[in-house]
Amino acid sequence: MAITLLLTVAVLLYQAVLHTDAGAQWALSTLDRQLGGRLERQSQGGDLSSGLTLTGVRYRDDTVDFEAGRLDIALAVDFFPLSLRIKRLALAEVRLQPMNSDTGSGSPVLPDSLALPLEIKVEDLSVDGFDLLGGEQEKVLSLQEIRLRARAKDSLVVEQAKISRQQGWVTLEGEASLERPYAFDLDFASDFAGPLQDGAE
Repeated sequence: MAITLLLTVAVLLYQAVLHTDAGAQWALSTLDRQLGGRLERQSQGGDLSSGLTLTGVRYRDDTVDFEAGRLDIALAVDFFPLSLRIKRLALAEVRLQPMNSDTGSGSPVLPDSLALPLEIKVEDLSVDGFDLLGGEQEKVLSLQEIRLRARAKDSLVVEQAKISRQQGWVTLEGEASLERPYAFDLDFASDFAGPLQDGAE
């Protein structure tokens, strides 16, 4: 009886969080609290299952300043085995600026493992317009489009990735371990008529 009740409550919570606008609002409010109230958005609509749309998204802390004109996301949870499936994650007009940090001058040290407690599957990630900014707001890198299909748990498996800009494109597929020594086996292909980095000669 107790197990049946717990399963019923779990299913109801799952339905409420993923399939209702109120569930999406609760999930965003929870995320915002975890991020210290730094997550901003101008508007939001929809649910996490069929698609949640945010506009005017911004997150800023001591290490990064991130903006997106629009963000669309649709999620699903698979139970056998347990995994999170990102059916769609589409971003537009993205600007990313690393910030100066006073945490020290040494190189960052990776932990022994970056493995995830459950598998995350990304079925369709797209970025339409991406600018990487420098310290004076200058564009260091500008991309037209990023597309990705991947999954991650003990390793990151890139099933398909493509980065496009005006001069050409790069594709990538392969696997990288998320545990020391972080071995990887990746295949690249490219077709560029000019330098990859803006301002390079």
